[in-house]
Amino acid sequence: MESSTGIAFLDFTEKDRKWLHEAYDVVGPRLDTILDEFYSALDKIGSGPEAYGVRREDLKKRQKGHWHQMFQGNFDECYENTARRIAIRHLEIGLPQDLYVLSYLKILSLLSGAICGIPGEDRAHSAEMVEAVTKAIAIDMMHAMAPYSAEVL
Repeated sequence: MESSTGIAFLDFTEKDRKWLHEAYDVVGPRLDTILDEFYSALDKIGSGPEAYGVRREDLKKRQKGHWHQMFQGNFDECYENTARRIAIRHLEIGLPQDLYVLSYLKILSLLSGAICGIPGEDRAHSAEMVEAVTKAIAIDMMHAMAPYSAEVL
């Protein structure tokens, strides 16, 4: 499925893109901490990067780059191809699809927590940013699931 389908289905608008940029201003400086919390959660279930032969710091650097790109809200063909390549790599290292889906939801939870934890922020504005992030992650996830779907077929 192409990004345009996800964009239309989720009604991802220019306002969402604006809120996504604003959300990155909040979460960007906190990405190291967010990713540390994410990897800590994976470690608790024995599924940290090292369990798949991946160096944590290398992965963290690549993840920060990918999330930065997602927060730009430009879901073009280049973005789609990058997201699919990342998913293919996850498939190649043996990451189970259910853990991949749960990982997206864990990241979404951590990002949402950072956005909602802004002192003095208007709750309605925080909700708009969280909604935009949720839509963007869903679009990213749509591309990430494609290689797993192809394997099943």
